[in-house]
Amino acid sequence: MATHKCVWLDKEKAYIITNNGKDELMDTIYSEVDLRERYPGETNQGSRFGKQSVINERSKEERIKHQTLHYYQSIIDKIKDADAIHLIGPAEAKVELSKLINNKPDIDKKLKTVESSDKLTENQLKAKVRDLVN
Repeated sequence: MATHKCVWLDKEKAYIITNNGKDELMDTIYSEVDLRERYPGETNQGSRFGKQSVINERSKEERIKHQTLHYYQSIIDKIKDADAIHLIGPAEAKVELSKLINNKPDIDKKLKTVESSDKLTENQLKAKVRDLVN
């Protein structure tokens, strides 16, 4: 029986549901992307520099890019042994991950679907996987 892995993901976390024909196992990967960095001495009213914030945009963007790539790579490591891969999610994260998968010749043919979906409960995710598999 073929193993299908369905990934629901956004920028915060990914749910990986494995369907091997008889069982459905669910795994969660949390992103470590820092979308808001706090500096020592910073308060809600301003920052350690008073009412202004000084942020080095380039280094922040590079850090977020590397953290996101690490997050996507950890997802790929979990799904690369599947016979079929399905990506679902609410935003552009699924598209970014599909582009990375398409650049990997050993697993790019396994990617079957990339579709939009709102936030789903665990039971809804498992039902969605059953629909995709059948």
